[in-house]
Amino acid sequence: MPTIEFRTAAPLQAVQRALDELARAGFDLAQLSVLSTQTDAAVRLAFVGAGSVPPRTYALRVMGIPCIHAMSLSEDLHP
Repeated sequence: MPTIEFRTAAPLQAVQRALDELARAGFDLAQLSVLSTQTDAAVRLAFVGAGSVPPRTYALRVMGIPCIHAMSLSEDLHP
């Protein structure tokens, strides 16, 4: 399943906005993990479904969120 991973200093804001974009793109949430430290957080979000845009487009939208950095996308389409 497609998965994005990113780092952020504002995990609550970043996750909320990433989930808003996920819904807007027509995907369903499969997994979400947030590992937080004193300075930032690592977020991993896996999604499924036939979205209205390709997974890469969703990832580009998330990458445009100001508080998100160091992002990667895995497009493994096998569950």
